[in-house]
Amino acid sequence: MKLFLRPQGNYTAAFNLNILSMLRRPLSKGAYIAELDGLRFIAILAVVVQHLSERLTRIQSSDVQAQWLDSSLHYAASRGSIGVLLFFAISGFILSLPYWSGKSIRYTTYLKNRLLRIEPPYLIWMSLFAVLLWLSGRITHDLGQHWLASIAYIHTLSYGEFSIINPVAWSLEIEIQFYLLAPWMVLLLKKYLPAQFRPLLLPLFIGLYSLLMQVMGWHQGLLKFTLLGQLPYFMVGIWMADLYQQGKLKLPVGKSTLLWAVLGWLVMMYTWSENMGLTLIFLMALSAFFALAFQPSFFQRVLRNPWIAGIGGMCYSIYLIHLAALEGLSNWSKGWLSIDSYGLSMLVHGVLWLLPIFLFSVLAYLLLEKPFMGREWPAQLKNWLQQSRKLMIKTSVTVLIIGGTFFLGNQASAQTDTIRWKGKALAPLSVLIERAQQNSHALKANDREVEILALDRDINKRQWMQHVSVVAGVDAGNGNYVSTNTEAFTAINSSLNRKAVQFAVGVNVQLPLSSLTNRKAEIQKRSLMMEKELLLKASLGQTIREEVINRYTRFKEAVQLLDLQAGVNEASSIKLTAAEKYFKEAQLSVEDFSQAMEQHFQNKMELERKKSTVENALLLLENIVGTSIYSTL
Repeated sequence: MKLFLRPQGNYTAAFNLNILSMLRRPLSKGAYIAELDGLRFIAILAVVVQHLSERLTRIQSSDVQAQWLDSSLHYAASRGSIGVLLFFAISGFILSLPYWSGKSIRYTTYLKNRLLRIEPPYLIWMSLFAVLLWLSGRITHDLGQHWLASIAYIHTLSYGEFSIINPVAWSLEIEIQFYLLAPWMVLLLKKYLPAQFRPLLLPLFIGLYSLLMQVMGWHQGLLKFTLLGQLPYFMVGIWMADLYQQGKLKLPVGKSTLLWAVLGWLVMMYTWSENMGLTLIFLMALSAFFALAFQPSFFQRVLRNPWIAGIGGMCYSIYLIHLAALEGLSNWSKGWLSIDSYGLSMLVHGVLWLLPIFLFSVLAYLLLEKPFMGREWPAQLKNWLQQSRKLMIKTSVTVLIIGGTFFLGNQASAQTDTIRWKGKALAPLSVLIERAQQNSHALKANDREVEILALDRDINKRQWMQHVSVVAGVDAGNGNYVSTNTEAFTAINSSLNRKAVQFAVGVNVQLPLSSLTNRKAEIQKRSLMMEKELLLKASLGQTIREEVINRYTRFKEAVQLLDLQAGVNEASSIKLTAAEKYFKEAQLSVEDFSQAMEQHFQNKMELERKKSTVENALLLLENIVGTSIYSTL
């Protein structure tokens, strides 16, 4: 019997088959559409390249930054947010296609499937990043609140800024809003729009909504980061899904689809703007780019390539972890690899940084995303937990022991580091900062100013109503009615009194051109003023934070010096007692005894000065905090 058998066949093909089988997404009941994963690849590549470019530019000197910002390559890389809008269109396609196809899906089942698919990886990574931030000490103040807002998909709306735990989560917050409404939107469109007219009515709806979005200002400020400000991009996907389901997703472009796709991407690069006209062109280019993926051509074959589709299929894991990885790599490599050429720097760092990020993303996908793609994973997890109950109990006991030891160690350390004054413990520094910011009159005034500007903007949005008036009137009274009858050459006139009532109702519309043309600018002006006030608030908050830290540090140092001086005084008192004893026994000269008394007196004066310094530092700290500085525990 042969102990060693020589493998037969193509080794490269076998390797590719094994890797690709690992990366392949589990198929649901619907048919697999490889073009969508190919589009996902393009979208995630654009996002990663943009963030790579931003991190590389940030660590350069000011002269190199100015040179890079003028580069056409840098401009192209900075358009990576187009990938996010492409993701929105893909979501619109995927979520609407089953409903266009006539499938009956209960809303609770739909939500359960989405929840089981996307929530576990998101919770795991957001929690892990929060723990890493806490361990690093970079962010500790209100970290728990930021984490809760992030996992609830409301961080951007709650704090007016991207999540400090993972900034890319802003787009996922908008995706969740669409997930909740998508079935109802598609069902309403399907009910009220005839199938034969939908290919024309849906793009008309997209254009009209874009116009409304511009008029109402939903594309600016915080509303920009809600479904109100991003709905047209999801609607592109809904439109494409309807065309796909009806077999009408065809474009007369021949075999040059790749060139048209490149042209479409270039058009999107130069029309991605808040301008109304450019936005409409962008939406047309996005629709064309999406449709080109389904035309039989070289471009379609590229998107269907197993490696392209495989990497695109794990875009969720790449999207969640790539920014944190780029931040770490840029901080680690800063200073030892500096290349002045933007193109060469992107190429070198693209190899050095993106390759390990890709390999790590593969592991993250296989371990923390793919297991949750199957709908039966909760039952499998339950069975595994039942079979591993003893192991789980032992593990839990071990974790509790280690966690308890760690907690007690932290508590002991906290007790050691706590500042006490006159028998009372001061509150932690983070609590003092929070109290100071809450009691700051400047921040309160800033909040009121923001509220006033928001009300002013809302009033301005409704000012169009002043150009529409409703007029109604009622006129009641008595009138004479004269009737003439002619009989046999004789005219007989009869007069009757009747009550006459007249009603008049009308609508008066005035369209002053100045108001119409200036309304958008006024709304934008107030939105910019609000943003300015919010930036001012952030600056004031940071100033208060730094001042509290400075005064807390001065108070802490003053207390420490006071403790040292108290020790010096205690030693001086003992020395003076001994000197007095020896002086009475005539074993110490008058000069030495006088010197000991003088030194003790000076130490007492120094102790009083240090007490005064502590009291002044305490008063300054209390003034900026605005309330009690002591711990309430």
